[in-house]
Order: sequence, then C-alpha cells, then structure tokens
Amino acid sequence: MELFQENSETWLICRVCKLPEEVNKLTKLTELRLSGNNFTGIFPSFESLKNLQKLEIQASGFEGPVPPSISVLTEMKEL
Repeated sequence: MELFQENSETWLICRVCKLPEEVNKLTKLTELRLSGNNFTGIFPSFESLKNLQKLEIQASGFEGPVPPSISVLTEMKEL
C-alpha cells in the first residue's frame, strides 16, 4: 500500500490489500476515491463518514453489492 500527498489531496494506492479500518475514523472526509485499486473482501460500510459527498468505487476490487447502509450518508451527492 502506498500513500501519496499533493497539496491538500491524499491518495492511497493499493495493489492487493484490505481497506484499512482507520478510514472510518476520518469523519470529516468529504471525498473518497477508491477507483483503480485491487482491494480484497466485501464492500465496506462507510456509515461513520457522515460528511461524505463523493465516493468513487469503480474498479476498486470489492466483492458484492454496495450495502444498503450507504443510504445513511445523507450528504452524498455523487456515487
């Protein structure tokens, strides 16, 4: 797993790994881009990310459907 930062943006690049559970502690996060990674396992729940407005997940590697719990993210504008 690699972490890149440029200006105010941070990227997490994963070749084959699980999404760190610590992501759910980033409660002020407004955008999360997971596209183009090779994450393993089922699609995670992001219920604690109440401020999330944009979630990019195409080609992220997660298995299964997006969980219904994503509906609690009332600030979500783009999925």
